[in-house]
Amino acid sequence: MTRITAEEALRRLKDGNRRFVSGTPRTSFPRRPELADGQDPFAIVLGCADSRVPVETVFDQGPGDLFVVRIAGHAILPALLGSVEIAVAHLDAAVIVVLGHTNCAAVGAALGAPEDFGAEGQSPADWLASHIRPLVEGLSPEEAVVANVRGSIPPLRAAVPGIREKDLPIVGAVYDVSTREVGFLED
Repeated sequence: MTRITAEEALRRLKDGNRRFVSGTPRTSFPRRPELADGQDPFAIVLGCADSRVPVETVFDQGPGDLFVVRIAGHAILPALLGSVEIAVAHLDAAVIVVLGHTNCAAVGAALGAPEDFGAEGQSPADWLASHIRPLVEGLSPEEAVVANVRGSIPPLRAAVPGIREKDLPIVGAVYDVSTREVGFLED
C-alpha cells in the first residue's frame, strides 16, 4: 500500500470527526477480507481509556484504519511506548495523534494527587497520576488537559525508535466530551 501524507491523514480524521459531530457517520463498515492478512492503518492514535472517547467512532473510521493505544490519561508509560514502537516499526502510518479529552479523570487525579508518590502502599492509579502530574501541576483542569497532550509529545518522540528516522509527525488534539468535536492543537 502507498503511504499517505500526514496532511491527508489529518484531513481524514478531521472529516470523520465532522461526520460524527453532525450525526451523519458512515452507517456501516464493510467487513474487509484483506484485514485477515494484515493491517495498514493510516494513523496511530494514543488516547485515554475513558469510555466516552471511542477513538474509531470519534473519527468515524472503520476496522483497520487506525492503530489505537489507550491508557488512562494517555500516560507515557512503558506499555504504551512499546505498543507505539511496534506500530512505528511494522506499520506505515502517516501520523501519530496524541488525543486528550475534556473532563479527564486521570488528569484530575494528577491535579489532586499528594506530593509524595513514593509512599509505601501507593495504588496503581496514584502511580499513573504521578506520571502525569509534572505536566499539569498548578494548572486549571482545562489547561491541564492541553498541557498533558503537549507534554506527552517530546518524551514519545525521544523514546520510540523510528519516529525521527521516518520523519513521522506527532500532532496533539483534544476531544470535547460535551460538543464531540476534536480540536487539533497548533504548535
